[in-house]
Amino acid sequence: RCSLMMMAAERGHKEVCLLLLEHCPALCSQVNKRLQLPHQLTQQGYLKEVLEPPQ
Repeated sequence: RCSLMMMAAERGHKEVCLLLLEHCPALCSQVNKRLQLPHQLTQQGYLKEVLEPPQ
């Protein structure tokens, strides 16, 4: 799920990704097979600030 979100963000669909996160915040806590969280998989500038959990 999150990898699709990352691909969408990279293609300039930030608004769609923001809506997904707003209505389904659990997406931020999904991990991949290497136990990485979505914000750890993003490149700098690609929704990193949105996906990163609050401090």
